[in-house]
Amino acid sequence: MQKTKWQELMDSPKGNKEYNPSQSFSLHVIWILRSPNAAKEMIEKGFQICSKATLRDSPTTICYFFRIAKNQNLAINFKEQIKTIGQHPHYQPAFKSIEMGIPRSGIELKLRNTGIDINPLSWGPNESILGHENEIDFDPIVLECTEIYLDDCAFYEHVASREWMSASSEIWKPSRSLKPTTFCLGNPSNDIWEKSLEPTLKAIRFNQNNQNNQNNTLINKIQPGVFFLNNSNSNSNSNSNSNLNQNDLIFFFELDLVICESKLESCRSMFSQIQQDLQAIYMIIFPTNSQLFEQSKEQTLCEIRIMFTFIYSININSVNLSLLKTECESINGQLIIF
Repeated sequence: MQKTKWQELMDSPKGNKEYNPSQSFSLHVIWILRSPNAAKEMIEKGFQICSKATLRDSPTTICYFFRIAKNQNLAINFKEQIKTIGQHPHYQPAFKSIEMGIPRSGIELKLRNTGIDINPLSWGPNESILGHENEIDFDPIVLECTEIYLDDCAFYEHVASREWMSASSEIWKPSRSLKPTTFCLGNPSNDIWEKSLEPTLKAIRFNQNNQNNQNNTLINKIQPGVFFLNNSNSNSNSNSNSNLNQNDLIFFFELDLVICESKLESCRSMFSQIQQDLQAIYMIIFPTNSQLFEQSKEQTLCEIRIMFTFIYSININSVNLSLLKTECESINGQLIIF
């Protein structure tokens, strides 16, 4: 039997040494999950298996990093907002369907098929969540995942890998997730955006071609995106492991900044200087306070996430990072060593 195009892609060797730099993009997902148990299951059964697709000399993606978020404010705020069973994201649609007269048997079947316990339906939508936290495993936690794809081919190779195909359903399991938010930085092709990122991930897009971003003065000042050092994603030098030794220490450095709007442009110029100081392979920048997306609202403070990856060197130092600390209203970060 002749193979389909998808089967051919699955069977083809993965990992290229040439990429199209005009199509590079990053996905950053902030997930509010049901509980630490759900996060542990998602990591062990999903992310750890999918990440094996990146363990190649020329990986399909140069960053595939998942971790429990240092800042858990989103989970704390989310838990405070959910007072009743009817407000819980897993059961709110079910109770609405019951009110509309949809047969309960069909509603229960849909919940069972997605791994969600149907017993809370019998408690009623106004039942307080207090006292039921253990029964429904409700203790929200934030998990984050950062991915960088060098072009269309890198993205398709990753999702067409046997590792991703075998375990991705564990990542998207509805019973674990409460609220995912996906940021897309850079320049994915229209094909990938229209077929995958927008309809499936409901991603928030930041790039120079997005008209909504162009009309937002603050977004323009922040200049969100994924930025490579010395065109390291170009066709001639795109093998991310080519300059690494086995014993090199790799640092992942992420900063959460709060910056006054009046200082935004001066701080933004420091970001690129810090990347040069650290000789960071890439830098990812995006705003994290949702109010920035609403152009009608006046802003005074901007919340921004910056992420870098760089190789440890005894000579690394950044005067600009010290200067940035003095310009920000607050700065909070973590350094993760591989």
